[in-house]
Amino acid sequence: MNSNINYRYADTSGKEINFDADYGLFRGTGRSFQPNNYLDNSGSMLSQVINRNFTPTDIDIYTAKVDVDQPKWKGKLGYGAKFSYVKTKNTFDFFNDINGVPVKILSR
Repeated sequence: MNSNINYRYADTSGKEINFDADYGLFRGTGRSFQPNNYLDNSGSMLSQVINRNFTPTDIDIYTAKVDVDQPKWKGKLGYGAKFSYVKTKNTFDFFNDINGVPVKILSR
């Protein structure tokens, strides 16, 4: 989701001020299931290791900017400023699946 607020001011002398503020957010949830079957040459199962991971991601983006244009010296003088801030929170958790129960691998 992204949202924006914009304000524009212009007067009769040719001066213009533009202001923008934006907010964007991303929410993601990733999951995977990876069974690993180890077989011998005849196709009989030697062992099985089942891995899972869980990767939630939250990103918030804040920006604001102001631009000013004004007549100056037979032309236009423009200047402005911008602020941005990004906050990210994510996790990449690994699990072994033991008898259908995910067990978190703390060392990873």
